Amino acid sequence: MRKRLIGIFLICFILGLGCQSVFGRAASEDYTAVEYKVDNKISGEAMTVTAMESLKKNKEGEAVVLLPVKEVVESSGYAMEECPRCGKDELYNKSDDVDEKGHYYVNWYQAILSFSNSDETVELSAENEKIEGVTYAPVDLYEAIGLTVAVNQKKKTVTLSTDEIPIVYFFSSTCDSCEKIEKMMEGLVKKYPSLKIKKYDIFDTANYDLLQEYGKSYQLPDEKVGFTPSVYIGNEVLIGAEIQSKLEDKIKEYDKGPATTVLVEKKPAAFTGSAISGDGYQMKEKTLKGSLIEIGAAFGAGFINGFNPCGLSMFLFLLSLLLVSREQFIRCGAGFLAGKVVMFYLLGTILFRVVGEVGRAGFSRWLDVFMIAFAVIFAVLNIMDFFKARKEDYGGMTLQLPGRFKKFNHTMMKWGNHFVAARYGVLIMFGIGMVVAMGEFLCTGQIYLSSIVIMVQRGSGILPRVLLAVYSIAFVVPLIILMIVVYVGKKVFGASEFVMEKIPWIKLISAMLFVAMAVYVVVSRL
Repeated sequence: MRKRLIGIFLICFILGLGCQSVFGRAASEDYTAVEYKVDNKISGEAMTVTAMESLKKNKEGEAVVLLPVKEVVESSGYAMEECPRCGKDELYNKSDDVDEKGHYYVNWYQAILSFSNSDETVELSAENEKIEGVTYAPVDLYEAIGLTVAVNQKKKTVTLSTDEIPIVYFFSSTCDSCEKIEKMMEGLVKKYPSLKIKKYDIFDTANYDLLQEYGKSYQLPDEKVGFTPSVYIGNEVLIGAEIQSKLEDKIKEYDKGPATTVLVEKKPAAFTGSAISGDGYQMKEKTLKGSLIEIGAAFGAGFINGFNPCGLSMFLFLLSLLLVSREQFIRCGAGFLAGKVVMFYLLGTILFRVVGEVGRAGFSRWLDVFMIAFAVIFAVLNIMDFFKARKEDYGGMTLQLPGRFKKFNHTMMKWGNHFVAARYGVLIMFGIGMVVAMGEFLCTGQIYLSSIVIMVQRGSGILPRVLLAVYSIAFVVPLIILMIVVYVGKKVFGASEFVMEKIPWIKLISAMLFVAMAVYVVVSRL
């Protein structure tokens, strides 16, 4: 038994020596560790790495230099991770979409580079080595993945660069000028094969966020952050018409300045992208000043639309019913208005998505035409209603809720009024408010739809959702004021007469708002 144990121990000892000779030979026998200074012209970084120089020299007296893969690639826009399936070191460009070959695999102790989705391999000048847990590879591995590496063994320096000219381009799917720039870029790619363009449609929330990060990284002034179309090349930013007038000159002069900064997951990284590729990231938070202006505009549009005679007359009818039970007046009235806010917000999010998809499908120009025509038509209709209201011909106004909808809403409100004192009276009024808001949308939704089209043109992200919420809340503010006035004064008919007197001016202001929206769309496309 003792002899058997001694034999097993000797076998394990011999196998251990064999493994050490195989897996540890590079560090102890074939290579020596040497520090190299690295000048990374892709990311603009300067660092020192520990490289491995072979002890054997070639005819020119030069050694084989193996560079640490992780340090080199991660400073050049790549990621290195352990493959969860095979345990190999997996490389991929963080700014590229995966092509048909997949990611790169570093094959230890073999002079090849392989791919995750292909049997194809790239022959290397020396074997990749794993030394004390660190993966090292020869220069031609880095060149095979798109980097240019210049090693000076005498000076112990390494220069990393790329022949590619990276450009980061942000656009909006609802932008006419973006379509012109897209065609121009297609021509530039053909003219300059080394040009690599990353395109980001800011309708995507992540892309919207990334654009804001770029504004911060490039230290843009507040008024220029978040605008599209915009191009980031080298250390400069071209916005709007500057792209068509200056981009080609910047491409020609690219090698004279610093490299383009490429942001991935909010970290600055090098760019070694492939040709024009699809979606990626996008903008960040709007500047506070710009955000407040847009929030104020959304509130103003919603507040003006809240004076729409359709909504006012319907709410006055409900208030006349609720006055019978003053204990429930505010509670049920607030429940009704809350239902309207929620439904308007839900309808807004649906329309925002639909309008955005229409723009993304390539109909942005037609969307602008529709928006301008829509705004002009409803401006004219409101002006016509203005003159009819001046003559007190309220029944002849064009923009009002159809009679059958009014009757349905009145019937539903009368039914709900029977339950105002019930335990779930507020919830019933909340549901009625949602249903009424859906029907009223035919009468009150024109300004909302126009506002949504403009929101889509401004991009995606959290801000449009905030604007939709602000608009929906502002829409019921006039109704809240009306409810408080009626509750304090107890005069529904007096409030109704006041509203009727102001209808002509409400119609005129609505017409002016539509004209302003049409002008905005036209000017934004110049």
